[in-house]
Amino acid sequence: MATFQKVKLGGVITKIIGGGTPSKSNSDYWNGSLPWASVKDLSDNKYYLDSTQDSITEDGLKNSASNLIKKDTVILPTRMGLGRVVKTRIDTTINQDLKAIIPNEKINNDFLLWSLVNSGQTLRSLGNGSTVSGIRLEELKNIEIDLPDFPTQTRIASVLSAYDDLIENNEKRIKVLEEMAQLLYTEWFVKFTVPAEVLTKAGISGGKVKMVESKTEYGKIPEGWEVKKFGEVASIVRGCSYS
Repeated sequence: MATFQKVKLGGVITKIIGGGTPSKSNSDYWNGSLPWASVKDLSDNKYYLDSTQDSITEDGLKNSASNLIKKDTVILPTRMGLGRVVKTRIDTTINQDLKAIIPNEKINNDFLLWSLVNSGQTLRSLGNGSTVSGIRLEELKNIEIDLPDFPTQTRIASVLSAYDDLIENNEKRIKVLEEMAQLLYTEWFVKFTVPAEVLTKAGISGGKVKMVESKTEYGKIPEGWEVKKFGEVASIVRGCSYS
């Protein structure tokens, strides 16, 4: 059984790198080739950063406090969105609300990620009652984590990362299936392009949908269908607010 010791975050990192925001009034600084991460790019229960909503130019980077963070770096917010932690999968610049955590030789980088994810409640509690400046760096460095020997760190991080990869892949599959279902619905029940073999199995002779005029704004609809108002086919139950 591996022995765990409590250590402060400041004892297992080399530095914490902050960021900044180029002037919004200078269009030459924006929509460039450099991804620019902010808190809105981080989500609960998502532990990897693959893309950002905004981007900046080289001039934007040079003329601001932003920093270019290499991929595979752990970053977290210290003002809004506290408790979210991700590892970058791309080189990205960051704004002033994010901090990049650079580990030293005592801690596995993936173990650092999962340790900080596990410290999410602590990170959120540090923001309670704080000013707009958010968590101070000294508070961040004083967060305690449980640290085993390096080989054990690597094994633990590998298991957790494998499970998260499995979850991520399954979520992608679910999204694809949902998109396929939506496309199928649109083709069959909006465009009415139902495959002939499906219609034949349903007992529709000739494998074709006969379209007739609906005499409504919807134009032609399948024979036997009707255009109804929502209130004719469903009831609406309202809620209320108590004093």
